[in-house]
Amino acid sequence: MKEFFMLYSYAGVILVVNMTTGEIEKQPLNEQYARDYVGGRGLGARYLYDLLKPGIDPLSADNVIIMMTGPFTGTGIYSCQKYEWVSKSPLTNIYLCSNSGGKLGVNLKRSGYDGIIIKGKADGPKYIYIDGDNVEIRDASFVWGKMVSEVQNSIKEKSGADTVVCTGLSADLPNPVKFAGVYDGLRCSGRGGLGAVFASKNLKAIAVNSTEKKDAFQIYDLSGLKETLHGLIQDMKTNAVTGEQLPKFGSIIWMDTTAEFGILPSKNYQEILTYPEIEGKIDTKGFEKEVTKDEESSFVNCLNCPIKSGHVVTPDRGEWAGKPTKGPEFETAWSLGANVGIIDYGHIIAANKACNEYGIDTISVGGVIGFAMECYQKGLLDKNKVDGNLLRWGSSEAVLGMIKKIGIREDWLGDILADGVRSASKKIGHESEKFALHVKGMEVPAYDPRGVWGMGLTYATSIRGACHLKSWTVASEFQNFDPISTEGKAGLVKGIQDLRSVLDSLIVCFFAGRAITKDWIVKLINSVTDFGWKVEDIDTIGARIYNLERLLATREGVTMKDDLLPYRIMEEPLTGGQSEGTRITQENIEKMLQEYYDMRGWNKEGIPTSDIV
Repeated sequence: MKEFFMLYSYAGVILVVNMTTGEIEKQPLNEQYARDYVGGRGLGARYLYDLLKPGIDPLSADNVIIMMTGPFTGTGIYSCQKYEWVSKSPLTNIYLCSNSGGKLGVNLKRSGYDGIIIKGKADGPKYIYIDGDNVEIRDASFVWGKMVSEVQNSIKEKSGADTVVCTGLSADLPNPVKFAGVYDGLRCSGRGGLGAVFASKNLKAIAVNSTEKKDAFQIYDLSGLKETLHGLIQDMKTNAVTGEQLPKFGSIIWMDTTAEFGILPSKNYQEILTYPEIEGKIDTKGFEKEVTKDEESSFVNCLNCPIKSGHVVTPDRGEWAGKPTKGPEFETAWSLGANVGIIDYGHIIAANKACNEYGIDTISVGGVIGFAMECYQKGLLDKNKVDGNLLRWGSSEAVLGMIKKIGIREDWLGDILADGVRSASKKIGHESEKFALHVKGMEVPAYDPRGVWGMGLTYATSIRGACHLKSWTVASEFQNFDPISTEGKAGLVKGIQDLRSVLDSLIVCFFAGRAITKDWIVKLINSVTDFGWKVEDIDTIGARIYNLERLLATREGVTMKDDLLPYRIMEEPLTGGQSEGTRITQENIEKMLQEYYDMRGWNKEGIPTSDIV
C-alpha cells in the first residue's frame, strides 16, 4: 500500500537525506507544487525556493541539492527518461539547473520516489544507497579521489547496485574544480559545478538498485497512452532530425549547421570557421569515420529512446586509448576542438574521455583553455609560471596536458583556470576580461551570437548563465527572421524558453523536442495524469517556471547589469563567415532586453514580482 496520497504518474514521495545527521525521511509530494510546476526542473526550483537561503556559500553545508523526475519518467514515453538537478552553483554563485540522461531517474521513480533532497554535510566520504524502501548512507572512502569509471565500477561491485551516479577526481580535491560534473554511466550533468557541490557535502555517489515496486505510480489512461505513443513514434521516425540525422550523427549535425551559417567560432571567438575548413574532418563526414559500426551501442544510449543519438567511438591516444566510449556531443567537439584550433576527431575523442574521467564539464574546460591560450598569445602570462608548450593553438598534446593540470589543479595556471574564466581573468588582469567569454560566470557555448542575435539574448537571459539549451533559436532565426537584427527576438526567445521549461519539467529530451510538439505534449500529459491540460496551458506553466527561476537569481543580486554580453561580442565585429563585420552592441542587447522584460512582466532591471509565479 502507498504510504502517501498519490497523483497519477507520480510516486508521491520525496526522499530527504540529511548528510550531517544521517537522518533519512520520506516526505509526501506537495500536490499543489506538482500541479503548478509539473516535475523535473520546475518542481525542483519550487522546492529549492523554499529550502535555499539567499546569500549562502554554494560549497557550504547550507546549500541544497535536489534531484527530480517528471510525470513522464518511467512511463514508457519515448525519449523521456532524463531527470533534473537543481542547486546553487559554485561557478556562477546563482541558481543552477542541469539535467542528465542515464538510468537514475527511471530507477528512482520505479523504486517509489519522485525525487531526492540532500542537505547538510557528512563527516567523511559517503554515498547514498537506495534499494526500494531501504535507504542508507554508506562509507565511500574507498572511492574518494578516484576517476569516474573506477568509482562506478567499484561501487557497483561492492553494493550490487544497477545504477551509480558519481563525481570524479576533480570534485574531491581540497578545493574542488568549480565546473566538476556528476556522471550517470557515460551521461553527465556537466554545467555549473554540481559535482563540486556533491563533494562539499562529502557525497561521492548515489547508487540505486533497479528494484521495481508494482505500485510505485499509476497511469491515468493506459490505453490512451498506448494509442498516443503509436502515433508519436511515427512522427519521430519521419521527422528529418529525430528520424534520420540524430540517429546517424548525433548532435554533430550542428557542427555542419554552424559552419554553414558562419557562426562556428574558433580560437576563443577570435575567428570563424567556415564549412570548407572543417569538411571531412570534424563535420558529420569526419565523425562517421570514427564511429564503431559493429559494436553494440546500447551502453551509450538512454532507455527507451528510438532516436539513439549516442555512438561508440574509441580514443586513439591519451591515457584511455583503445577503450570504447561514447562519441562527443557537438558542444564538446567545438570546445575541445575548433575552439582551441584543433580540427581532428582523434584528439577530440581523447580529450572528451579525459574530461569524463576527471569529471569536469567539457564546455567550461575548453572555454578556460582557449582563454589561457589567448592570454599566452597576447603575452599576458608570466613565462616563469606557465609552460608555453601547453598553450599552443592547435596542439592536441597541449590541450590534453591542460585538461590534466586543470583536473588536478596542478601549478598556478591549472589552479586558477579550475575556478572558471571569470575568476581567472580577474587574477590574470591586463584587461583579459575583455576576452573572458562568459555570462554570469558560465563559459559561453559554441554558437557565436554576433551572427545570430537571438542566441545573444538567449545567453543573456538564460537562467543559469551562458547556455544554449534553454532557448535554441538558430533554426528559427535563419528560417523565419533576419538573424542579425533585434526584430522579433524577444518574443522568439521567451516563447522557446517557456516551452523548454515545460519540457525540462515533464522531462522531455532536448533532441526529442524537435518532434514532440505542443499537441503531443497535451495528449501525453492527459494520458498519464488527470491534469486536463490544454495547449495554451503550456505557455502559462512555462512562464510560471521561468519567472520563479528568475526570482531565485534576482534574490542573489542578479539584475540587468548581469544580463549583458561579453565585451568581445558587444565590441569586436565578426572576422569571418556570412555575417562578417557584425556585432551585438550594448544598445542592441539593451533594446532586446527591455522588450523581453516587458513581455515577461519584469521591471526595467529584470526583476519579476512574486505575484507572477
